[in-house]
Formats: sequence, C-alpha cells, structure tokens
Amino acid sequence: MALHAFRCVLSGVQDLHNAKYGHTDIRWQNIIQCGNSYRLIDLEFVCKLNQTPFTPQGYVRKARPELYTRKWKAEYDLILVGDLLESCSLPDLDGQGQELMHAMQAGSMSAGQALRHPWLMG
Repeated sequence: MALHAFRCVLSGVQDLHNAKYGHTDIRWQNIIQCGNSYRLIDLEFVCKLNQTPFTPQGYVRKARPELYTRKWKAEYDLILVGDLLESCSLPDLDGQGQELMHAMQAGSMSAGQALRHPWLMG
C-alpha cells in the first residue's frame, strides 16, 4: 500500500513538473486517498519552476525552510518526497528503498526516474 501511495504522489509530481510547476508543499497533510488512488492537494503554494515560491507572511515552512529562499527547482519537490519516505519508517524499506530515498533527498533524481526505480516497480 505504501508503495502505491508513493507511486501516485510521484505521478502527480511528474504531471506538475511536465507543466513546468512545482508543488512546494509536499507533506502528508497534503495527500489524500481517493478510492484506490492518492492525490496531492492544497495547490495554493504551487509555483512556476525557477521562480521563488510564495510564502504568506506569518506562515512557517517547517520542512527544509532553506529551499524556499531560492528559485524552485523540480528536484526540490523530490527532496520533500524523499523526506516523506523517511518519515514512514517502513519495515520493508530495504537497500533499494534506502537508495531511492537518499537519491531523492540529494535532489539527484527526477520524478520519472523515481517512478522507474526498481523499489517502486516491485
């Protein structure tokens, strides 16, 4: 089930990136289950890639606040997805899952590459 949720989230991230947008606020509170699928919600912080994301006055970005002072790159969304994966404490997060998580957190992978990773294909 967790693998399916991550595939759905990454698919939504890939769709946003293909349209040249970044979500910028990927966290569990912004993912809902719709039937057999999972969807990213709360798109009020979506921004065009290569633009600095909007953060309302008084709003505190708790996850990776250093990213929000820069022009947003697609890789930053993957960093947030990697952080989500880490927060799950999945018992079946084997070596391949760890590799995927670290690659996403390093910003060295696109959503499409993550979707083709062996751990998510299994």
